[in-house]
Amino acid sequence: MDRNLEEWIERAGLHVDAAITLGGCVLPPVIETTLFRVLREATTNVPRHARASRVGVILEATRDEAR
Repeated sequence: MDRNLEEWIERAGLHVDAAITLGGCVLPPVIETTLFRVLREATTNVPRHARASRVGVILEATRDEAR
């Protein structure tokens, strides 16, 4: 996880459970950046709108898709 994202998570008091399975594939940079931005936005919105302290993230990727 990116250091800036880790610092934000810590300051926000979030506990993040992450399960990431890439199946040995390397994601194209544009996809990697997009997924990072989605995670950053989610970790910003969780404490702000849901007032939650815990968030779960599951990322599964294959050669053809990421979900």
